[in-house]
Amino acid sequence: MQIKMRQLQAFREVINSGSITGAAQALGLSQPTVSNLIIALESELGVQLFLRIKKRLVPTPEGRFFYEEVNRTFNSIEKLSNAADRLQTSAAGWLNVVLPQSFVVNIVPKAIKMLQQRRPRLGVTLEYLPATDAVDCIAAGDWDFGIARLPINHRGVDARPILESEYVCVLPADHPLTKKRAISPSDLRDESIILLSRRHEERYDIVETFRSGGVQLNGLLETGALTASCAFVSEGVGIAILDAVIASGYPDRNLTMRPFSPRMTNQFALIREKGTSLSPEAELFLEIIKAMIREDQVLTKPNYRLLD
Repeated sequence: MQIKMRQLQAFREVINSGSITGAAQALGLSQPTVSNLIIALESELGVQLFLRIKKRLVPTPEGRFFYEEVNRTFNSIEKLSNAADRLQTSAAGWLNVVLPQSFVVNIVPKAIKMLQQRRPRLGVTLEYLPATDAVDCIAAGDWDFGIARLPINHRGVDARPILESEYVCVLPADHPLTKKRAISPSDLRDESIILLSRRHEERYDIVETFRSGGVQLNGLLETGALTASCAFVSEGVGIAILDAVIASGYPDRNLTMRPFSPRMTNQFALIREKGTSLSPEAELFLEIIKAMIREDQVLTKPNYRLLD
């Protein structure tokens, strides 16, 4: 059997992007070339990796199984490449952490600054991923630890709840609804709502709250970037319903927040590979993150709190 690296790259990118077109763009190849690489790989393996359904490639069970192995191999290669690059740096160690987007503006920048003061030669890689992707990365052993939105149902990780946050309405500071103490779906009946994209699980909680309240949700704009939601609100495009962690930290005086009613919450958990312990560096970074949250609670009384 002679499987070529280019065939595996094409196979992986077709699944990651969802199409031959996307894979071709990612690899800088023509679509016929990618198609031929997939056909050659299937021939070499002797199994069908995709079903051709209405001009779409849908992975077969065998294709899904093979993808997990291929993806794990490529991740290991990338990990080795990163390690080799770090040999050229002056870092005395390296910490790899995967986090939710919610933490990108408010909590983590201050935590990184303090970590650098405590461990000036410690290198850090941060990745911001949806919960399902974060859990898969941690289970594969590629990251020191992660923080992800609950629920988490994966046998390959240990999860411990550490933070609870509320949903809030983010609206322009001069909006008439700022006069209300809390904002419900009925208050938003005639407002344009900026929705999170479908890869964000919390989007479905919000949509269901409007549906159960008998309110038609006027969502004409969707985005996968939480900070973009705040930017759109600042420009008067609409109103966003977001996790309080991201909303509280967004630096824009044109915005204000009000609690969303009925009360909805997120819980975030510390996740690590099953049966492993945190390194001293990971423990330090986690404690600094928690210290930043406690500081916020004292200074601004945000709509989120530590659970441990």
